[in-house]
Amino acid sequence: KNTLIFFVFLKYICNLKAKKIYLFIFKEEHARIGKDLLVFFNSIPDHRRTEFGHFVHPLSDILFLNLIAKACGCIGRPDVIAFGKANLKKIRKLGFCHRGIPSESTLCRIDKELDPVKMEDAFQCFTKKFLVNPKTLKIMALDGKCTNGTTQENGRSPDLLSLYSVDKKMTIAKEMCDAKSNEITAAPKLLDKVELDGCLITADAIFCQTAILEKIISKNCDFLVEVKANQKNLRWSMEDRLKTVACNDFYVSEPELSHGRIETRQCRTFNGAAVVVDTNKWGNNLIVIELETTNIDKATKKETCEKRIYISNKWYSAQEFDTLIRKHWGIETNHWHLDYNMKQDDIKRKSSNAARNLDTIQRLVLNMFSVWSHCRKKLADRNLGVAELLRRCKNNFSFLKQILTQK
Repeated sequence: KNTLIFFVFLKYICNLKAKKIYLFIFKEEHARIGKDLLVFFNSIPDHRRTEFGHFVHPLSDILFLNLIAKACGCIGRPDVIAFGKANLKKIRKLGFCHRGIPSESTLCRIDKELDPVKMEDAFQCFTKKFLVNPKTLKIMALDGKCTNGTTQENGRSPDLLSLYSVDKKMTIAKEMCDAKSNEITAAPKLLDKVELDGCLITADAIFCQTAILEKIISKNCDFLVEVKANQKNLRWSMEDRLKTVACNDFYVSEPELSHGRIETRQCRTFNGAAVVVDTNKWGNNLIVIELETTNIDKATKKETCEKRIYISNKWYSAQEFDTLIRKHWGIETNHWHLDYNMKQDDIKRKSSNAARNLDTIQRLVLNMFSVWSHCRKKLADRNLGVAELLRRCKNNFSFLKQILTQK
């Protein structure tokens, strides 16, 4: 009996000590990122029978371990477990994993059975707290990404559609395409998830659909969408008429040297009423943008030209349209970080739920890095890239703790 009382008292002391450290690390005046991460962990419902049965590891411990392991460059579950065992004392000082590191089978079950929709809703709430409405133009990029590491029963890899804030460099919401569907049907569902009042949404040619454009307008937003051969009548008619119609505005950029080539951009804007043929379908209020890029390879001196056509429902100058089109590539950079720096396509997942939850955790890490960069006052910290942040977190646990405790 005395031994039992001693162990109960010891457990109480350990939990009290952990609770004090836990509250100090994630106290609001000490850590804005850590406090919101704590809300994120607690807002996800646990699918396990926590009231009875063999319950060892809390869900918050597993999610926190996954988060910091991905922030330190871990790829698979064995890497996550090895990272946790190597830094167990440091993780316990933050108030997590007091019952040890979960096994690989436990991590696998959590990834597979955890509700991905609840994860995405909690992810959206976390990101929304850092999206302060700026006075300048808000630009949102809409694009999809294929998760090549997972194969569904129909032999296809699931597609994840995301909405990316170009100004804040953060993914604000995402939606998974159905097994027998594509990005066109998932786009209206994604747009209904968020409030986009007054935003400009940029998108690729696949989203050049009247239903999607009407949905964007109904959300009190503007659009800037590329037109390709998926809308043959619209594209070919505009190509013919652009040769004879005078432009409203014209802009030529200065030659830029990047990636081993010299690029020059020419942007022209036209009134859509004089260019679009099928006005009954597309309306009379469109603005047509023609962008012609000339690239000269610095090594071979080979010159290539490319012409792209965009449509929008709001007037900007030709120079502003050129800048907006270039900013859309921010979401492509975000996808590149997921593939190259975080090795998303190299991680094999057997179920679409596991792939979806993995994508949520990895995007949460990128958003956390972006929030930390915007909070820093030093210019050198603000200019750190994702690869450098991953390397510093991997080599220095104190730097990772600095990110978590950032005000």
